[in-house]
Amino acid sequence: MILPTVKYSDFYEGKIPQYKDLVKDIPSDVIIRKMCAINHRLSFCKDSKETFYAQSEILKEVFYKIGTYISRKMIDGKRFIIFSHKYTLELIQKELKKHRKIAYEEKELSRQQQKNLFKAYLLIIEDVNSKIRTHYGNEKLPWTELYRNYNWRLRINQIDLSKTKQLNYELLRGIALFKFLSENEKTKEAMEIFLKKTNKKNGSDYIRSIEKVLKTITDTSFKYPLLEYHKDFLNNFCVDPNDFERQKDFVALRAKPLFKVRPNLYAVINWNFLVDKLYTGLLFDFYKKSEIKSFPKFINFKSFLGKDFSEKFLIAPILDKCLGQNKHAVKFSDYNDKEGYPDFYYREGKYLFLFEIKDNLMSKEIIDSHNYEQLIKNIERNFIKSKSKGKKQLKGISQIFNQLKDLNENCYPEDNFVEKRIKTRNLVVYPIIIYTDSRYQLPTLDQYLNEKLEEKINSHNLEAEKEDDKLKFKVKPLTLINAEWFYDHYTYLKDNSTSFKKMIDDYQKHIKKRTERLEKTHSFEYFQQEMGITFERYTLRKLKDSFNQRGILDIMKDLGWE
Repeated sequence: MILPTVKYSDFYEGKIPQYKDLVKDIPSDVIIRKMCAINHRLSFCKDSKETFYAQSEILKEVFYKIGTYISRKMIDGKRFIIFSHKYTLELIQKELKKHRKIAYEEKELSRQQQKNLFKAYLLIIEDVNSKIRTHYGNEKLPWTELYRNYNWRLRINQIDLSKTKQLNYELLRGIALFKFLSENEKTKEAMEIFLKKTNKKNGSDYIRSIEKVLKTITDTSFKYPLLEYHKDFLNNFCVDPNDFERQKDFVALRAKPLFKVRPNLYAVINWNFLVDKLYTGLLFDFYKKSEIKSFPKFINFKSFLGKDFSEKFLIAPILDKCLGQNKHAVKFSDYNDKEGYPDFYYREGKYLFLFEIKDNLMSKEIIDSHNYEQLIKNIERNFIKSKSKGKKQLKGISQIFNQLKDLNENCYPEDNFVEKRIKTRNLVVYPIIIYTDSRYQLPTLDQYLNEKLEEKINSHNLEAEKEDDKLKFKVKPLTLINAEWFYDHYTYLKDNSTSFKKMIDDYQKHIKKRTERLEKTHSFEYFQQEMGITFERYTLRKLKDSFNQRGILDIMKDLGWE
């Protein structure tokens, strides 16, 4: 559910002051530390309900001299948000850019200073939200389209901030990445250069250092999430106010997610940005520091990793181990880049699952634009088709559609189900796209992509010259799943692999029922509450206690990485 944010006028009347006048006597370092404290508390809220209840706690901890007064001003029974990563990070960026070095003692701000800082924070909220509102679209669109237009632009630059990164999953990805880069002929020499520049013996040493830092953070108090650990190592991740430039999607803060309070003492700007140093941030750091010569541009490097690492080395092997433990199950992947093959194929009886894996990072320009049309173009390019040197390349659902047509005519040699007495017309096919960038965890995105897939199927059936040319089997609606979900439920899936089909069936029934109800009621409250359900959120309700019970070392053993 989307909770509204407050405005300056919700708390104060009269003329709105200037930001610079409010903070002129408050040291930038103090403001940044307070914003870091807020971010730390927000990072461990599991959902919007917890975030709402954390608001009063944050007020009393960070603005304690005026916190009680502000809490009383909060409307009883009405849910709204004061504190959010988006606003605190914008304020941190502002203070780093206009860094004021004011001498101060280690003591709390005066009541007036706290009041002024809170007002300054409210001005940041107004500024951020005014930029988003100017991009609202045509409200005469159909309800589902209106939801996408409104919700996607509102959420696109907050999903990665509000959803706390899963430390163990990122740790596994980091370990796997170092193993891959150290062994691959195209990257192992660059890996040696990278380790030398970061003063680490090997990849395990690098990962362990970050892991220790992250575990230290979880043990620190809410009010002062500070670190005292490995000065030389942490300096690699420390932002410099003297050399700071504001960038889209907080790129500068993602690269340097720590703020030095004084020698050997660091504040964590954002938990997710630091966790990213285990994988996503590591990709950029490695490419920049390793002087790798095999790939002239980062996009070339990322494309190489998308296929050879993410698909073949990490995700497909995890699918292989956690799905289809039934001895009658058939599964294989396109390890040898066979033309027309799915990234992963899995069948139990007449139920056949076609997986496509998309390891795309959404660009910072798209994230910061709040532009629905640009976002749609990005989705079309990454999940439907793209152009390269004037030629169209099949992506995502276009690949799945071609695989459906092939299955209509022939079996894959690795699974001749006809010889096993399964008639093609009896097949039930489940198309699935696995993505890796959490920003694509957009509510109703799978429905949007499914609409495009259904258009292709219907067009094919209409244009078929013979009845036998039409798709003979049933195709279920497309499901979009975050790769992290398979790690989260690794143990459960391995022990109860047949439940995977049931989870998809239940989710798709929910989607159908939800959409039908929305079209009948046109209820805005229902619109807000229920349209935000993704596959991950829906299954979380069903699988509350089924999170991965096995340690990373056990999974690595399963994957043969010992």
